[in-house]
Amino acid sequence: MAANDLDDQGFGNPSPSSNVTTQIRLFETEFSDGYTQRVPDGVDNLRRIYTVIYENLDVATSNAVRTWLTTYSQGETVVANTHATDNVERNWYIRDWDEQLTGPITRTFTITLVEDR
Repeated sequence: MAANDLDDQGFGNPSPSSNVTTQIRLFETEFSDGYTQRVPDGVDNLRRIYTVIYENLDVATSNAVRTWLTTYSQGETVVANTHATDNVERNWYIRDWDEQLTGPITRTFTITLVEDR
């Protein structure tokens, strides 16, 4: 069990609402005649953004998730499978996370991971 592996922390399975989007990075130049030229911004111009959602967690699990996120929100690389799409293990960094109270003692966490290359 690796400390930086999100799937090994015992938080349960991510919600089916979790998703992966792809960010396309391009340089665009617009000319005076209306023509626009686009070229990829570097060799790896596609970057995955993984939104991981853990819903209705109890107090103990919420505390464990919060502690883990606080520990790894300093720019460290974390490892997670993209359950929402191809289920491939990739390296990520935590961009941000949100905690919501969803019941008297339950919380939902939304974590935004950005592919780390």
